[in-house]
Amino acid sequence: MTYINLEGGFYGIIDEAGNRYLPVNLPEEFKKDKLHVLFRAVPVQDQMGIQMWGVHVRLESIEQQKE
Repeated sequence: MTYINLEGGFYGIIDEAGNRYLPVNLPEEFKKDKLHVLFRAVPVQDQMGIQMWGVHVRLESIEQQKE
């Protein structure tokens, strides 16, 4: 997880390859900067938002990654 301080601020996910994802249904407990997570998501079609960052996705599952 990463906090992006643009357009009012929001949380996104950057994977190990550098791909950026903007979850539309991120639970509050995962809104922590630098939190490592495992997730499965599907792209959201026809999603508009003010954030011009990443691919809009709907999370199917998310959990904190064990260290």
